[in-house]
Amino acid sequence: MMLKRFLTQCQTAAKISVLISTFRPAKRQGGAPYKNQKLFQKASGLALILVVFIVALASILVVNLAYSSYIAGVINLSAERSVQAEYLLKSAVSLAQVLIKNDQTPDIDSFKDDWAFFINGSQIPGALLSINQPNVMISLELRPEDTKFPIAPLAQTTAAGGQTLVLWRDAFANLFETLGFDSDGEQIVSGPLQGKFYNSKQMVANLIDYMDPDDKPYNPGNFPAGYEGITPGVRSLNKPITTVSQLSNVPGFTAARIQMLLPFITTTANLSKLNINLAPPLLIKNLHQKIEDQEVTNIVSFRDSENGPLQAGQIKNFVSDSDAQQACDLVTSVRSNVFQVTAKVNYLTSVFFLKATLRRAGTTAASGMPEVVALELY
Repeated sequence: MMLKRFLTQCQTAAKISVLISTFRPAKRQGGAPYKNQKLFQKASGLALILVVFIVALASILVVNLAYSSYIAGVINLSAERSVQAEYLLKSAVSLAQVLIKNDQTPDIDSFKDDWAFFINGSQIPGALLSINQPNVMISLELRPEDTKFPIAPLAQTTAAGGQTLVLWRDAFANLFETLGFDSDGEQIVSGPLQGKFYNSKQMVANLIDYMDPDDKPYNPGNFPAGYEGITPGVRSLNKPITTVSQLSNVPGFTAARIQMLLPFITTTANLSKLNINLAPPLLIKNLHQKIEDQEVTNIVSFRDSENGPLQAGQIKNFVSDSDAQQACDLVTSVRSNVFQVTAKVNYLTSVFFLKATLRRAGTTAASGMPEVVALELY
């Protein structure tokens, strides 16, 4: 409407200019101009300037309108893609739920299961989600959480945790030592403990102290004591941590050490065992000091062979030491209950992500769909 109004004004100005030119007085006979001829010339020039100004202003408005329309189109397209991506990502989660539910061996999970095709991340064929757009790519990663050392069992008192607490305490200490924490020279860089160095066992004791429900230092006698109650200015959470980032509040857990731990630990609640059929060799080795390298090699070779995977209790056939056998019985399993889902949608230059946590409903396919216990879009 505004543009139409300005165009009308332009036409009016042009008509005024023509009229002024038409009625411009002619010269007198003999060539002498009338006295008011200069006045008409000035009026004609003013009309021309007015026309140029209005045309320029109208051009600016047209360009601005076109740019605004372009920006609005881009925003609308982005919003449309965002909505489409959300539905596609949730469809990928539904696909993960179906794969887990239809597992033919729900009591034993291994790399041979159908869902394991996505364990390291793979692109989903568009036909599975009825997608026929060539510029849309959907990827899915479906990874069991109990392929990592669980921190949750450490969040107990010595009396409540019993032997399980001790076994996981020693397993974490073994892992930290294997990762080189006893000799990396990592010191706390700020706070009341600035410049302090903690070795592998001290880190585990501090972690127990940070999470256990009491306010007394962890001090079993045969293991280094924790910091709680004897280190002024350092607070404890006194409950299980829920994110890996919270480890930065535990004395000894520097940024570099946490970065090294990310692939090997999980803060998922209610996990207390390691799936021996899916765990990396490094974690199997560190379950107990008396598990030999060759025994780890034999376990991995068997579980991935035609004769695998390992059945419940079968790990005793591969571990010779009786203490190591007992430890494996208490802290390992052959089944996964919690899965982390990461889905990604690529729209040319736009990328959308979803993370979800699925918890298996039961030990049979008839138990129902896995429950979505956490979901995050970004």
